[in-house]
Amino acid sequence: IVIGMSILKTEAQTLVFNASDSLMQQGNYQKALVILDSVEVGTAELFYRKGAIYQTTGNYSKAIENYIKSLEIQNNPLVTKKLGKVYELAGLNSKAIRTYENIMEIDATNLLVANRLGKLYLANFKSEKAERIFKFLTVKDSLNPNYFYLLARSQLKQKKFLKMGQSYLDAYTIDTLHIKSIYKLAVFFKDIKDRDSTMVFIDKGLQIDSNNLNFNQLKANLLYTSKDYEGAIYHLERLDSLNFKSVNTYDMFGMAYTHLDRLNLAKKYFEKALDIDPKNGAIYFRLASLYYKQEDVERAEMYAMMSIQMLKSDLDKQ
Repeated sequence: IVIGMSILKTEAQTLVFNASDSLMQQGNYQKALVILDSVEVGTAELFYRKGAIYQTTGNYSKAIENYIKSLEIQNNPLVTKKLGKVYELAGLNSKAIRTYENIMEIDATNLLVANRLGKLYLANFKSEKAERIFKFLTVKDSLNPNYFYLLARSQLKQKKFLKMGQSYLDAYTIDTLHIKSIYKLAVFFKDIKDRDSTMVFIDKGLQIDSNNLNFNQLKANLLYTSKDYEGAIYHLERLDSLNFKSVNTYDMFGMAYTHLDRLNLAKKYFEKALDIDPKNGAIYFRLASLYYKQEDVERAEMYAMMSIQMLKSDLDKQ
């Protein structure tokens, strides 16, 4: 009788699970939960399924509660991994880290969990631990450029700049289309004032994605500092066409046109900069200088006064 009842209960649960799966495929998560809640005897599989639905619908507290109940009945690495992920989603990073660390102690070959753990270390100021994890991953999977990229990020946080640069190069060597590493290499060479290498990686990035905001900004800046004002304007115009608007971009626009003695266009872009930041004293001063150069003394005086007003220290606050 006991065996027969057990078989009937198992078959009943299977029917319930099939019905809930069908409802979930249709997106009826609440109905699926109602069906699962009708099961009187809680099993590890039942709590796991309920946890998965709660996770999908964004009810992370309930998901955690059900995953823990499932693990109390039966230890399952898949459920533990799910629990770690939902801790991440809920912003409970310390619990997520502990959960992933426990998984790694049992199974050090789980590269997906190691990757998640390394990213959490990075996000939570544990850069030395992150570096160890990503070094481990680069050994286990030496053809994955993202592991080298993340290794470089962990080295940056420890100010290991040369090692960081080498790790970005390793990522790029594995995948010459790895856009994130190409951008970081362009910035790295710019920081060490290697103009030629900077330009090589900027151009590689633009070959892959000509509308990339980061590479267009870098190239505009590099050309401007090299006094290639026409070239800088070309990339600034690309940024403008992509609806990228910033005080720095419009300021560079204005300064480039000023150097080319196209003062009316320069004023146009300085005024656009003021539309974004109407209290920018430096931009008011640039406009005052332009009007002074054009012998429009009245406007020059007005903008100079505005510049002084905006730059004046707020002594009463001190």
